[in-house]
Amino acid sequence: MLCTENTLVKIEPHRLTAAPMRCKRWTCEICAPMNTKELKRKARRGAPTTFLTLTVNPNSYEGPHERAEALKGAWRKVVRRIKKQYGYAQLPYLCVFERTKAGEPHLHIMCRVRWIGQQWLSDQMRREIDAPIVDVRRIRSARRAAAYVAKYVAKAPEKWQGCKRWWRAKCYDIPQDGDDPEPGSQVHEWLIRHMRAEMLVQLWAMDGWRIEHAGFSYVMRPPLGGAREPPPPGSAPP
Repeated sequence: MLCTENTLVKIEPHRLTAAPMRCKRWTCEICAPMNTKELKRKARRGAPTTFLTLTVNPNSYEGPHERAEALKGAWRKVVRRIKKQYGYAQLPYLCVFERTKAGEPHLHIMCRVRWIGQQWLSDQMRREIDAPIVDVRRIRSARRAAAYVAKYVAKAPEKWQGCKRWWRAKCYDIPQDGDDPEPGSQVHEWLIRHMRAEMLVQLWAMDGWRIEHAGFSYVMRPPLGGAREPPPPGSAPP
C-alpha cells in the first residue's frame, strides 16, 4: 500500500481527527520534508545550549561506513566520561549524521549542558578513534539553535550502515504544555480507515462537519446549529 493511502482516525465527542498514515522513510518524497520539519522541531524543543561536531580519521578503518560506526561507538563511550568528568547525572543530547563533500561522516550533536571543554573532548576522541578534530560552540538563543538545526537537517540526514540517521537521549525532550501523543502512538485510541485522508474529510464535510484545522492532520467539528454525534467505531465513513 502506498504511503498516505490509509488514514488514522480518532473519534471523540464532538470532534473527529484524521491523520494520513505515513511510511516515514527519508527516501519517500512525501515523508522526507515532513521528517525534516519534525526533526527540527524535536531538536529545538530540547533547548540545547551546546553544539558539538565530531569527525573521523579518513586513514582509519576500512571505509566511511566503518568509520561512521566507530564514530557512533566512540560517542557512546564519551557520553559516560562526560558525565563522570563534569558531574552530570544526565546528558541530554540529539545526534545527526552528515556526509561531508569528501564522503566522510560527521556527527553533529546538540546537548543541554553547562560546559564541555574543547581540548578535553579532543583528547577523548583521539584516544577512542584517533580523531581529535572536534568543534564546540555555545548556543545562546533559541534563534541560533534553530539556525544550527536548519543548517544540518535541511537535507535528509545521512544513513550509514549499522547507524541511525539521527537519535536522541530519552532525557533530551523538555515536555511542553498541551503535548499530544503522536497519531498512532496509542493504538487503542486510533482506528485505521482504508481511504485517503482527503477523501475521508470530504465525506465528513458533505455531512456537515466543519474543518477546524487543515494541516498534515485534519480536525473536524460538528455542523453549526446543533451537536452531531460522531460515527460509531468501525462504521463506514459518515
